[in-house]
Amino acid sequence: ICESLAAAMRLVSLADAAGVEVLVGHQRRHSAFVRRAHELVSSADFGPLRGLSAEFALLKPESYFQRDDPRLAWRSQKGAGGPVLINLIHDVDLLRFITGHEVSTVFASLSSTARQNDVEDTGAVTVVLDHGAVG
Repeated sequence: ICESLAAAMRLVSLADAAGVEVLVGHQRRHSAFVRRAHELVSSADFGPLRGLSAEFALLKPESYFQRDDPRLAWRSQKGAGGPVLINLIHDVDLLRFITGHEVSTVFASLSSTARQNDVEDTGAVTVVLDHGAVG
């Protein structure tokens, strides 16, 4: 929800001073499909989770990466924006919610060759969950 650790610390400080809470909205977990997936994977009939496969694809429009509007410049700055940094948290939340396990190891490869931006436009991620499942 912030472009840097310093900005996040300032946000926390301001929120504390104002007496308000700050949160990341993990709205996808409230989908009926996601809740059903959680029920199925959590069922004793499902058996132990050993592996998983998931795919998420999106095409951010070129306008998303506008560089002529200083208010949106962060979207194309490495370490501040990009689809993986901005969007992947929601997929990781779904993985944790559906499986009931934490991610312990991550392997990732990212590329920016499709659009030649400083931020990624293509990537692949493999995770190991805390009980050993891989996907």
